Amino acid sequence: MTTWTATWLTGSGSLLNPGETVEITVPLNGLTTLLGINTEFTIQLKPTVGATLVVNRTTPAEFTTIMDFN
Repeated sequence: MTTWTATWLTGSGSLLNPGETVEITVPLNGLTTLLGINTEFTIQLKPTVGATLVVNRTTPAEFTTIMDFN
């Protein structure tokens, strides 16, 4: 488990409502097993209230210090 942060770009509160945008930052350097290149991974955000958000992505062929996995 790693510590993540949420930055509200539009809207505010503890629940994401239609039309609101939140940027979620998840540092991956604290993982027990580090991700390699071209590796599939899943991030599950499980809030105390509301639905679980599941994000599936694949790491790129090359890493840089800060990456955006849109």
